[in-house]
Amino acid sequence: MVDNNKFEIHPQPPTTIESCAQEQIHIPGSVQGFGSLISFNYEFVVTRVSKNIESIVGVEASKVLGSRLDDFIHQKHLLRIKNALKLRQQLLRFPLLDGSEVYALVQYLGNEFYADLLHEPKNLDPVLATQKFVTALAKTTTQKQCAQAITDEIRSLTGFDRVKLYKFDSEWNGEVIAESRRDDVPSYLGLHFPESDIPVQARELYIRNRVRVIADVDDAQSPIIQLPGLAPLDLSFSFIRSVSPIHLQYLRNMGVMASLSISIFQSNKFWGLIACHHYSARTFDTGDESFFKTVSMLASARMSAVRTVEEGAELKLSLDVLHNMVKHLEKGDPRLLLADDIGLKKVVYSTGFAVVMDRRIIKRGLVPEEPILQNLVEWLERGAETTFECEDLPARFGATIGEHTCGLLASKIAGQERSWLMWFRVESPEEVKWAGDPYQPKTSTEYGARLYPRTSFAIWNETQRGKSLPWQSHEIKTATELANLLAGSKLVALPAGGQEQLSE
Repeated sequence: MVDNNKFEIHPQPPTTIESCAQEQIHIPGSVQGFGSLISFNYEFVVTRVSKNIESIVGVEASKVLGSRLDDFIHQKHLLRIKNALKLRQQLLRFPLLDGSEVYALVQYLGNEFYADLLHEPKNLDPVLATQKFVTALAKTTTQKQCAQAITDEIRSLTGFDRVKLYKFDSEWNGEVIAESRRDDVPSYLGLHFPESDIPVQARELYIRNRVRVIADVDDAQSPIIQLPGLAPLDLSFSFIRSVSPIHLQYLRNMGVMASLSISIFQSNKFWGLIACHHYSARTFDTGDESFFKTVSMLASARMSAVRTVEEGAELKLSLDVLHNMVKHLEKGDPRLLLADDIGLKKVVYSTGFAVVMDRRIIKRGLVPEEPILQNLVEWLERGAETTFECEDLPARFGATIGEHTCGLLASKIAGQERSWLMWFRVESPEEVKWAGDPYQPKTSTEYGARLYPRTSFAIWNETQRGKSLPWQSHEIKTATELANLLAGSKLVALPAGGQEQLSE
């Protein structure tokens, strides 16, 4: 036990426009009210507690701080707990002296442990829920089916009012690609959400900890008090970590009282989120935590599996055409690359393509002029990639590329100097439906320009220009494979100099 005047609290400062991107949401200095936190060292001395610990152990926080665990847990149980900690078990039961029992989600941080203390699991049986979830996903054979099954099953098993699957683009804007909801809840299907809704430090937390819950946006958060001299506690892996006030206001503006977010990964990259909303407060327990983590792994694995099957089928079709093309090229006529039935157009959809081998050029369709093509090859040669793709070439190339060109897929022909296959795509203006105006307002306060989340999520239409349709994974793989196959073909024996062009 320590003197009431000798413990420390580390509150977060108000969030301003300037500080929002640097807000340290992993060390908020508080926890949500549906659980309590206790931290202790290897001698079982309590080093930190949340102020609401009294609701668990019946003793006020300042008296718990600095005491030993055996002041609240019977001595005969300490050895079992100590052995469990040696095995780095994450879910423990703490029998209290009054005969009650609390469940602890334990995290290991250097020379101390901290535990989220929660009451007995009551919401769902994680084993049965997992079985139902696996059964539903096993029936899916496409990405679209899988996405819908994920949202339907999560809503059925958890009772959330709305469940949406949210996929990131290359700039971290999100699109809702599947949704399950109550009939009286407005739909967000097909709507886009700006990158600023999930800033970079929040994305980093979603990568480290795949589950984030908010039980009640209006519930008072409980400050953590700690022994003097300790750094703020990193709560990245805490199930009860408190939440940024800006995000809480964001949810209030949507009418949402409770939420759940589960990370989805593809090819070891943060791909999207299962975002669940509820219009009344909820509570969560250790059974929920276990199931939500399992959902992240299972949903990620199944989405990857069906995507691999779909892309594999598309890639096989392209490779069949590709090998047929190379077989014909052995006859020595490189113009077969341009044939409609077996040529480059058949392999990868484009509005123009070119083969550049040093100063030799074969091209067809909407392609930049020959001097620009040569400059483009020099630009590609300076890079490290042997296969390059982008949707916004004018913005990247930094020169006039031509009015018809926005997308480029290029693959280097191995062993040949300045030799590239290039596919081009024209601009494809996209009509984007945002969930509200994505350009956030700013309001002056005594703390500076304060960032407030938007208050309306009504559809806000915007036409985005300067990009082509994106290149698909199987197209990129096909381009690489074709360049490798052509490396030893008779194509490299073209007469030097000049260019050939076929008209459409």
